[in-house]
Amino acid sequence: METENSSSEKGNSRKAEPDNIGIKPEAAGTGPKHTSFKPADTKPAALNPGKLKKTNTSPEFMEALNTFYADKTMMLKAVIDSEARNFLFAAPPGFGKTLMLSMIHTFFEDTGKDIMPVFKNMDIGKYGGAKYLNEAGKYPVVHLDLAPLKNCISKEETGVTLKKIIIEEMSRFPMELDLSKIPLREMLSVISRHIKLYYAHVIVLTDDLVPYPNLPSGIRAADVESVVVVDSVGDSSKISAGAIRDSKNPRDILLAKSAAKVVINSGLFVDGFSIQTGTGGASLAVVKYIREEMLSRGIKASFALGGITAHMVKLHEEGLIGTLIDVQSFDKVAAENIAVDPSHIEVSAVEYASGQHLGSATHALDIVILSALEVDTQFNVNVLVGSDGIIRGAIGGHQDTAADSALSIIVCPLLRGRIPCVVPHVREDGCGEEW
Repeated sequence: METENSSSEKGNSRKAEPDNIGIKPEAAGTGPKHTSFKPADTKPAALNPGKLKKTNTSPEFMEALNTFYADKTMMLKAVIDSEARNFLFAAPPGFGKTLMLSMIHTFFEDTGKDIMPVFKNMDIGKYGGAKYLNEAGKYPVVHLDLAPLKNCISKEETGVTLKKIIIEEMSRFPMELDLSKIPLREMLSVISRHIKLYYAHVIVLTDDLVPYPNLPSGIRAADVESVVVVDSVGDSSKISAGAIRDSKNPRDILLAKSAAKVVINSGLFVDGFSIQTGTGGASLAVVKYIREEMLSRGIKASFALGGITAHMVKLHEEGLIGTLIDVQSFDKVAAENIAVDPSHIEVSAVEYASGQHLGSATHALDIVILSALEVDTQFNVNVLVGSDGIIRGAIGGHQDTAADSALSIIVCPLLRGRIPCVVPHVREDGCGEEW
């Protein structure tokens, strides 16, 4: 993402950081920091529209090649080599920020035409070499000119103008994307997701190819470029044959009873509440005790979220849970139910949890009950790595649900064997999260 207010951001494929922008000659190779580049040195290639409806929307760089251009293309090396995702170009007016952004835009944008001949005789080609030239013309570039904002006199006018700038820029792209009804604060994340989907080459592996149309579908056909049929995508015998079993461990049962008391007396345990539980023994056992209280009080949950198990399916079939929002079926009972129950809904990871999308399900979550390997005295939680440094579990939606839910409960014993689970500091390689 490039903007004409001298700030620029690129996606995961491109990285850069502010302290690398003033690149020194010795860091950039053997060539000079700046050299003169004349039109006679090379003939710029004609740009081909390719998939874009409109190209060359930042023409300053190509126009400069027809006059006299102080070669600053080694700046591209700093952008490519850097490990940061965002970078800032700061300079007074008239010092070439717009021209530099135009150069970056021209270099990276995928127009369907080889742009390498434009740069091969410039510094990035001479002193950077093929490693950097091979990055040319490979990426979608969103270039926002924010200059019109300087004339806005109110917050409302600024918002309307900025939205128009974004919509106009995105009209260059061939995606069917109506941004007019999307709130301004969500537009960039929506654009980023659609660009990734459009430009990525998505391959689906399957061992069960069925006649068209395959509906309902979890992945839209419009998002898939290739389907590869294989003998087997995995060993289905390794999938749980039935339901995940209840824990009979007295310690887990005691933890579950205590956690259930917290839920029941939290003030959130009212008709229409929402809940998610993990798959640990104590976490699952909580469902049993909550169920008894729901029946006693005549309370129903609006939805259950996350990795769905047979425990949640049972409550749903009993009428105690309205909807199952399933990002991952954890056992055979849940997997079979989602195929036949219209109130058992499959969702993507983004629909499940995302800090960038207001409609993600975790934002509406009341109660989450999860297990942990260790917790420290600052309430940081390690769900991944055991005391021996070996991966023992999976993070799943821990951070998302912890951040979004109204009540986050971790069930964890004081000891496992002779290893303490409550520690001064969780392991740094355990992906600890702050609660």
